[in-house]
Amino acid sequence: MNINLKGKTAIVTCGTAGIGLSCVKTLANEGVNVTAISRGIIKQPDFKKEDFQGEISWIRGDITKKEDVEIIIKKRPNTDILIFIPVRERNCSVNFLNEEDFKKSYENTFFSYFRFMKSYLPNMKKNNYGRFISCLGASTIAPLWDHALSNVSRISLASLASSSAREFSKEGITFNNLILGLFETPGLDKLWSERLDENINLTSYREQRIRKIPGKKIGDPEQCAMLAALLC
Repeated sequence: MNINLKGKTAIVTCGTAGIGLSCVKTLANEGVNVTAISRGIIKQPDFKKEDFQGEISWIRGDITKKEDVEIIIKKRPNTDILIFIPVRERNCSVNFLNEEDFKKSYENTFFSYFRFMKSYLPNMKKNNYGRFISCLGASTIAPLWDHALSNVSRISLASLASSSAREFSKEGITFNNLILGLFETPGLDKLWSERLDENINLTSYREQRIRKIPGKKIGDPEQCAMLAALLC
């Protein structure tokens, strides 16, 4: 796309699959030096056939843990761009949740984002350039009943980003929330598999869901990544 990002640095959380991996590759194509974060065992994709303008590196770390976030920040102290993809919370009724569950959800998502934000803001102000982009599910603004844990923490994150945008835009720092519908990712099939019963298989369930989408198709992660890159 040639959108003048060469030499910038970025962190992408949950960056080894799905939308995260697409963001990593798209930014690297634009000359950004990207660090992908994974809390599991990192299986580095085979990029032998691809020629990136920027460098791609990988850090294993759990963004739901304060100490891991601090290590990531220490290793990448002067980051220009944060693409924040939160970890998935378990789905269940409020009947089965307690205060500790919601505190943990905030720790996993809101405070994880906040720690990155507070650490990177000073250098971004100095450079008069910074980008915070969060990729959140549609349930953030149209809550599903069984997404209570993620609903409340993610809407708080989105609100923080919105208020921060108004405060820091004059210093060259922008905040954007991408509120996503259904995208073709490994997590989507996992989520839908959990909702199946003995009367329907995954293929049939997918067909039912796709029929309800106005465009009759599931989103391509690369489309989301291109939008994120443009916002950068």
